[in-house]
Amino acid sequence: MTDRRVRAGRAFDVRSILDELAAPMTRQAERRDLVLELALTAPHLPRLEPETWVARQRADIQTARDALAQR
Repeated sequence: MTDRRVRAGRAFDVRSILDELAAPMTRQAERRDLVLELALTAPHLPRLEPETWVARQRADIQTARDALAQR
């Protein structure tokens, strides 16, 4: 048994949360949960808004990825 969280057979970490948020097939209800998970897991990253336009969400996800790469 592991202490790590797992989702869909993968370790549930910041990168996997961003990957799932970027996936076009992720349902809106899941997006809300993922944004909350992201805020709890990586409070240093910019907040994402799951209710905004898709283009804005994509840009915000990329900004979060860039901020994560700088750490």
